Amino acid sequence: MNLYGLVKVLHILAVTAVISGVVGRTLIRARLVRLDDIHLVREFVGLEGYFDQRLVIYGSWATLLTGLLLTWLGHWPLLNAGVPTWTLVGAVLFLSTIPLVIWVYVPRGKVFSKVFAEALAQKRVTVELRAAFSDQVMRASWLYEYLMFPVVLALMVTKPF
Repeated sequence: MNLYGLVKVLHILAVTAVISGVVGRTLIRARLVRLDDIHLVREFVGLEGYFDQRLVIYGSWATLLTGLLLTWLGHWPLLNAGVPTWTLVGAVLFLSTIPLVIWVYVPRGKVFSKVFAEALAQKRVTVELRAAFSDQVMRASWLYEYLMFPVVLALMVTKPF
């Protein structure tokens, strides 16, 4: 196997990790919002954080790095006769999640951490914690991810333009 083939396999594994992490987080969240036992909530929040950190965040970095390396090694153009190619469109869609991290996930994660710590201190699922689980901005951001990842994956597989 040559270097391009090896990097391609690593890229596919990284993409698989990200998608697995997103699906795992989604399944955990679906159960998490229905729990009333703060001890179970703590376990599920910890599990969700593990999926997020290990699979989604690290997998996203690996996807980005291997994707850039593949583009370079494979001499994939970003523009073809002045028109964006699937590689550029996919990269822009993938990178479009960075503002979500900066403006949504990090600030709202800090708020969630505070509300979660208060609920743990009270040893119960509080109204504020339930509200944090139902944050509509977070849900809209996650929906964008759920829709964006399959589009980027379809671009990777079909290479339509």
